[in-house]
Amino acid sequence: MKILYKNKAVFKETSAQHYKKWKYPQKVKEALLAAVNFIENADTLLAVAKYPPFHFHSLEGDRSGEWGIDIGGRKMGYRLVVQPCDDEGSAIKGGDIMARCSGIKIIMFLEMTNHYD
Repeated sequence: MKILYKNKAVFKETSAQHYKKWKYPQKVKEALLAAVNFIENADTLLAVAKYPPFHFHSLEGDRSGEWGIDIGGRKMGYRLVVQPCDDEGSAIKGGDIMARCSGIKIIMFLEMTNHYD
């Protein structure tokens, strides 16, 4: 899959090329690096959605239309917030994303969050 980034800050916080500068605990850094590698090597969003440790899930409220990927399992408390995109890189906000996963080849990283902060 192709990964896009919301902005430079998100790129620096989640791009594997900035791994050494990440300010996450070591276990989280390793889990995020593994997740990024998995996503980059996935053919479509379907592989990401079906990978149980990611617990790929839709977000609610003001985050409606965005999706979460658990980093390092639910116990670590970190999540990567993403937005599926169409072939032109525009956000897909409506419709049944899960039904369309097999055709989605681009994802945008919006932010990395810690539920406990």
